[in-house]
Amino acid sequence: MSGEESRCEIEERHALAALCSNADIELSVLDVPAGHAMLYRNEIGGALESFRRRCTPDVLFVPQRESADEDHRVLAEVAAGLFPQHLRLGYEVLTSEAELSRLTIYQPLTRRVAEEKARILLKHYSSLSDREWFDEQAFIGLARLRGVQCHNQYAEAFSAQSAVVHFDQP
Repeated sequence: MSGEESRCEIEERHALAALCSNADIELSVLDVPAGHAMLYRNEIGGALESFRRRCTPDVLFVPQRESADEDHRVLAEVAAGLFPQHLRLGYEVLTSEAELSRLTIYQPLTRRVAEEKARILLKHYSSLSDREWFDEQAFIGLARLRGVQCHNQYAEAFSAQSAVVHFDQP
């Protein structure tokens, strides 16, 4: 694993531990160079297939299929093929290219939680600190905008990538 991927794995591991402190986390990071996920589509699919054989998730949080980032789109597409009947929620990734479309699924947040999440992102993804959009005000601003959209103070928003509903049949 190169230094870049090793640093990314460390950032992911620490951020997940901080964001999901009560969860039992299993993290797999593939040696896929940034910007080249399309060339590693089979390896990504194999890793997700292995995950699918080990568990039955209630919900999958995946990047949005409409993401400006090609690597995120590839991951979302591969997940769609392997988990067609699972609830898949597309999460937002804030970047300077992000399009702020109207999303339809919201998780209200308190001000304290929104601020803590921003603090965790800033602390654990230090490799992004040189980006002009990577600051507390941007994260809090997005959470506030999503809160306005769902009539709460703050919120996270997701797109429904897939949702299968089984209504009781008479």
